[in-house]
Amino acid sequence: MKKLITLFIVVFLIAFQSADAKKLNAFISYSTFYSPQDGPYIETYMSIIGKSANFVQIDNGSYQAKLEILILFKQNDSIKDFRKYNLLSPELADSSNTDIVFHDQQRIPIPNGDYDMEIKIRDVNSDQHGYVVSEQVSIAFSDEDVQVSGIELVESYSITEELSVISKSGYDLIPLPLNYYPPSVEKI
Repeated sequence: MKKLITLFIVVFLIAFQSADAKKLNAFISYSTFYSPQDGPYIETYMSIIGKSANFVQIDNGSYQAKLEILILFKQNDSIKDFRKYNLLSPELADSSNTDIVFHDQQRIPIPNGDYDMEIKIRDVNSDQHGYVVSEQVSIAFSDEDVQVSGIELVESYSITEELSVISKSGYDLIPLPLNYYPPSVEKI
């Protein structure tokens, strides 16, 4: 059985920033899975601490943070797959009330193999440089042997009302990208 490898990362700004700059805090993890219909895939999970992101007023008058995310899968010097997208926070009526956590999950089909996975995160509303997290990922599922996919820790779940990337087997799963449950969690 493959080991579940969890990234637990708090992303910090570089040392030469001004004292009043915000430090973007993100928790990132991933897990590998196998689907008999679709083959192997990887899921990435991110939770962003709202207070660490820069919220700006948008056209409708509410406030929103915007992060640019790039996920790369490389073998040697060749890019085998990637995702580049903007992660938007929920819209808030008041920019002083950013005590939220917003989440992202990506499901990326990827063939068996060894990869260098890089995740780059940049706050679009900041002039600070982005951050790069690198991890070796090995995907080795067999079409013929019984195997166990990865484990996804969840913060909460509910019955699926509308299918989305967080839907699995009729439930919406909000990922918990940590390698433990903190004392504030009263049930698993």
